[in-house]
Amino acid sequence: MKFSVTVTPIKPKFSPLVFTGGIMDHLDLIAKLGFDAIELHIADPATLDRKALRRALDERRLGISMIGSGLAYGQEGLSWTHEDPSIRQRAIQRMKDDIDFGSEYNATLAVGLIRGDLFGDEAKMRQQRQWMLEGCQQCAHYAEGTGVTLVVEPINRYEVHYIVNMDQALDFVKDVDCPSTVGVLADTFHMNIEEPSILESIKRAGKLIRHVHLSDSNRWAPGFGHLDIPTIVATLQGAGYDHYLSLEVLPKPAPIEAATQGITYLKAILKGQ
Repeated sequence: MKFSVTVTPIKPKFSPLVFTGGIMDHLDLIAKLGFDAIELHIADPATLDRKALRRALDERRLGISMIGSGLAYGQEGLSWTHEDPSIRQRAIQRMKDDIDFGSEYNATLAVGLIRGDLFGDEAKMRQQRQWMLEGCQQCAHYAEGTGVTLVVEPINRYEVHYIVNMDQALDFVKDVDCPSTVGVLADTFHMNIEEPSILESIKRAGKLIRHVHLSDSNRWAPGFGHLDIPTIVATLQGAGYDHYLSLEVLPKPAPIEAATQGITYLKAILKGQ
């Protein structure tokens, strides 16, 4: 398995992102700590100097494990379920822009908050789900042949109303019906809230898991809470997972301590197996 850590150029008020307020300033430390890649959270890839970023990453032998798309929703309100069709189309196009960017790194692309949500009466929610499904299908077909995989992330009930657990994510992925370009993202923070058994949910998802966010029970770095992270990692391995273990965690007690704790703890687990 490989390791990545979350990075964003903005300074969010509250977010489980470790390194914030820039990208380039953190790369030396990330490489020194032994990470293989960054997990990059951006609103719009057009705002990046992509040549400079590629050069900086290559110099440090770092990749991009995943592109987080949630900031496009948080900053601009873009989603696949918005009532305004022009905004729905902008959300689809933004994901296509992310796919173009991610194809340079064979990165995964998170289908999180940008997918939108379901709310209202039954008829309205059916329509929203259809918009969500069509948006994902358009992006999934666009990603074919690019090396990019879209990963649908279950997000806990306190943040969204639909795709809150692994079973809902697996059902949605089945309905999208693009197995070559769509999988799921397993996030232990959300799973600890929603799954009766994190381990059984991992086993059910199996090789459809294409990206993992590892955080502890308190959303701090692994080893700072009470989740049985060694057994979770072993279960992922048993399910055939061999992609990134990524730290999408709160920058507590401070960013450097969070990143150091996370990778040191995970490497010790893998070394001891």
